[in-house]
Amino acid sequence: MRLVSGPPARVVRTSGPARPFLPDPQVPGGLDGLSVHFGRLYYSSAGRLFSGDTHDVMAAGAGAAAAAAAAAFLQGGQGGFHVEAWAPADGLALAPATEYTEERGDAPPFSEYPWAPGPIVELHRPTTLRVVAPKEGFEYEWLYNGETRPGPELAVLLTEDGEDRPVVLRELDPAAAGAHEGQGEAARELRTFLVGRRVRRELRQLTDEDRERFFQGLEAMVKTPPEEGRARYGPAFRNNDHFVHLHNVLAGARDCDHLHSGSGFLFNHVGLTNEFEQNLQLVDPAVTVPFWDFTIDGHAIYSLHGGDFDALWNSVIF
Repeated sequence: MRLVSGPPARVVRTSGPARPFLPDPQVPGGLDGLSVHFGRLYYSSAGRLFSGDTHDVMAAGAGAAAAAAAAAFLQGGQGGFHVEAWAPADGLALAPATEYTEERGDAPPFSEYPWAPGPIVELHRPTTLRVVAPKEGFEYEWLYNGETRPGPELAVLLTEDGEDRPVVLRELDPAAAGAHEGQGEAARELRTFLVGRRVRRELRQLTDEDRERFFQGLEAMVKTPPEEGRARYGPAFRNNDHFVHLHNVLAGARDCDHLHSGSGFLFNHVGLTNEFEQNLQLVDPAVTVPFWDFTIDGHAIYSLHGGDFDALWNSVIF
């Protein structure tokens, strides 16, 4: 979900911690009704029902008037609330950049997922956030990790699985009176989240460094005895023998081949790959398991090498 533009406002509970509650972008202006039940705020708009924790920020895109009405409604018995408005985003945007986008020209990780409240930022990879199409003569500042940082770029590093980190980007007009130090309102303001996730790539799309780190992690899983691995990498470590045994047991069962027959092929291999990758990340948390797009090789073998499969093994990877 995205923060809506227009005349947004939010209701903030003044007692206890507050964290952003991002609304459904389809919520139109105006609230039909409000109620509180078992500590949750329920509000309806145009016949649709939405809810949020009363400790959260409510930003329904309904404007300051509706937010003020919500604050007045909730004040009885629910603690104090105040209304805080911010400048609309109006097209203000940011884009993450890494060595893959800068040196190789790759597109940033796809972020238009319905569950993603902001851009995908790859875990354990130094990333620079940049203002998209900054305006000449305007200044920019970021609110991140409780700090205000000036400039059109912000360096970040996310390391926790499933981490969603809030970030605010403000565009300031130096010509506006009191535009700095909180004395005036920003010309535009983007409030969003950095969505920390791991990214898998095709084996040949990896940088040389990332490919070597994957092979080094794989070598450690193959050569490290179980007891030594658990002492070095933690009690959850399983070496490669565990996965070979698991594959043999599932594929060679007398009743059926659980790995390669029917729907078992897809789901069991997904499960094996996930467990294998989690063990690999105990060795090196920045590594992911790459995938192999065999259509690249098929095209090359039949289009460039006359069907000679020996050409497959000429790659530097092998």
